[in-house]
Amino acid sequence: MTICRRIGAKATVVETNSPKKGYEELKAMLRVNQPTICYGDMAYLPYFALPEVAHFGGHAFVVFGLDEDQDTVYISDRGKKPFTIIIDNLEKARGSIPSFSSQT
Repeated sequence: MTICRRIGAKATVVETNSPKKGYEELKAMLRVNQPTICYGDMAYLPYFALPEVAHFGGHAFVVFGLDEDQDTVYISDRGKKPFTIIIDNLEKARGSIPSFSSQT
């Protein structure tokens, strides 16, 4: 929120403990072409290629598109090019209750 104030942008924060409601809110934002910052567990974002035990749930990434018919989520996340993942990976990443530390 601090960065938004500094650059004069508006941000709306929506938090929920309900995965279903979170998914519906995400879809509503995307329907009006509003990219959305999400938090998730890096172990469930396949483009990191981390072992499933390497949990960190405080990772932020931007979802800028979703195609349920194609089972595809479009993500911008610290890379030169966008990533695509399946909806199940997004749900796992957002719904994980990780330890917030890397475990090997």
